[in-house]
Amino acid sequence: MSGANLQGADMSSSSQPNLNLSDANLNGADLKGVNLSGANPSNVRDLSGANLFIDNLVNANLSNDFMENANFQGANLQNTNLQDTDMTGVLLFGANLSGPNLSSAYLQGADPFGANLQGANLTGATSPNGFAHGENGANC
Repeated sequence: MSGANLQGADMSSSSQPNLNLSDANLNGADLKGVNLSGANPSNVRDLSGANLFIDNLVNANLSNDFMENANFQGANLQNTNLQDTDMTGVLLFGANLSGPNLSSAYLQGADPFGANLQGANLTGATSPNGFAHGENGANC
């Protein structure tokens, strides 16, 4: 599915292991509960408004992505590369963000309540609304 336009697609609860989502447009896509183990989501063009509730994105490379208002509630983002990512208004409630690279990420309005940020790298991250550096175990 490399380069595919999946804007608004409903892929919820499907199994898509080893899926190549590079350069795909996932604006508003419903990926709730999708098994993305081994998937390649690198260089996804647009994750804004996407629903990734309880998805597994361990070790994914989502750097430089645009994901405004995406839903990552309960998602496993352990060791995910989110460097230079626009995460405006992203929901992270209960997400596992242990060890991710959030350096230089834009976190305006992102809600980390209940998220595990142990070992998260927030160096240079911008958070005008007060997403606290050092919150829930994050490294700054």
